[in-house]
Amino acid sequence: MKTRTAESTVCVREGRAEQVGEARAQALAILDGSPFPDRDRRLIALAVEEAVGSILQRKEGNGNADASRVSVHMDLDPTRLRVEISDTQNVFDIPPLPTSEACDAFAAHEKRLLHLWLVLRVMDEVKYVYRRGMQNSLVLVRFTP
Repeated sequence: MKTRTAESTVCVREGRAEQVGEARAQALAILDGSPFPDRDRRLIALAVEEAVGSILQRKEGNGNADASRVSVHMDLDPTRLRVEISDTQNVFDIPPLPTSEACDAFAAHEKRLLHLWLVLRVMDEVKYVYRRGMQNSLVLVRFTP
């Protein structure tokens, strides 16, 4: 199997579902012909989609143009698939919430817990790196069978 690499930049804009779908399609394309069983390919692509979707969801509504870009780099070699999702956002806007809105936000967050559970369940390694003033990076690794 040859080493394959794919890279893309996703900008936060209307139609987030399409952007997230592009991440899944990119993962499926790079996994095509890999030694992963078909079911694992679909699960890995779904985990990548969930991770990108979760990051885009957190970034939505931020007015900083630089902070609205997310880079997705995928690298498949004979031993593993490595996916790095990174951005340059350093500040998160956390407005004060009345108690009722905080409860609603918590309930909505509980519904999104599938993102993390799925990523942790499907991938062999998950690592988050924060370089202050530089970059946030989520690295997902799945070793080939």
